Amino acid sequence: MSENQSYILGTDKTELERLGFQHRVWSSDAARLWERGRVQRGMHILDLGAGPGFATFDLAEIVGPSGQVTAIDISQDYVDYGNAQATLRGYDHVRFYPRSIHDLQLEPEQFDVVYCRWVLSWVNDVDLIITEIAKLLKPGGVFLVQEYAQWGTFRIIPELPEVRTMIEACRESWRVMPSEIDIAPRLPEMFYQNGLKMEHKAMLEKVAAPNELVWQWPGTFLHIYSEKLIEMNLLTKDQQQAFIDAWPSLESNPSGMIITPLMMEFAARKG
Repeated sequence: MSENQSYILGTDKTELERLGFQHRVWSSDAARLWERGRVQRGMHILDLGAGPGFATFDLAEIVGPSGQVTAIDISQDYVDYGNAQATLRGYDHVRFYPRSIHDLQLEPEQFDVVYCRWVLSWVNDVDLIITEIAKLLKPGGVFLVQEYAQWGTFRIIPELPEVRTMIEACRESWRVMPSEIDIAPRLPEMFYQNGLKMEHKAMLEKVAAPNELVWQWPGTFLHIYSEKLIEMNLLTKDQQQAFIDAWPSLESNPSGMIITPLMMEFAARKG
């Protein structure tokens, strides 16, 4: 998998900023899952598909200098950014490596925790990846994961045809990709097959009004991703402009709502 294939919005400065904002929106949910997984000081954690490391550095603060966080990402740009940030912050216990999720090149049974978010939804051969994660965990180690369960639940209210066209173009783009975006419901069976006992499962979904932080998360994505949809011939320039023109009316509507795509989270522990 190439870097361009793995990041549908690329890895430029705009996307770096968007990913930082995205982490702000979902950081409290990540922290609650880490707490459920009993992430503690001194642990060795693998942040799988770490991107530029927003979650990585939160985890590094939890485990402290007596612990270690290994961050893996396919983007050399993000690996370089993460390592530069680690040096800037004086975090000697954090290291980023440029690796594919399909070729991790890591020693077995060295991690207390493996964490990933929005990674398995974008890759193939998830069953093989779960098998590898199980090998990397120490006995008693835990896999913590947050992935899409049903992206089609995403709604923006009131329904406008110009916005619905955009959302349906997104859904079609997921269908033509070789990966399965709604991967979460399939994960428990893979856990079981690899000796990972599920300790926690829950739905994740947010509802936001236009004046709330969460509203900006899908809104920003849709505006940026519209260019990709045009490249894929799933959206026309006229449809993109109609979406852009319609958006301000949603943001100014006091009764407007965004319902984010349904996600699931799991904690699965190695026996």
